[in-house]
Amino acid sequence: MKTENVKLKGLTGTWYLIDEYHDTCTYYLFESEQHGEDWPAVLTDGNLTVIDDQCLEGLDQALIDNGLA
Repeated sequence: MKTENVKLKGLTGTWYLIDEYHDTCTYYLFESEQHGEDWPAVLTDGNLTVIDDQCLEGLDQALIDNGLA
């Protein structure tokens, strides 16, 4: 999978992978290439469908906040 310069449907700019989770499902956490840590991260599923675009506390907390863990 591409880890840099990723385009996510419905979001502007490009994103890079900062964390991932694999179990029965796969989830990815992306950070903005343009804004970095100054912008909320984005949680996607394994198909890169955006689940949450306001992740502020890392992958584990994003999964909990979205009822996925």
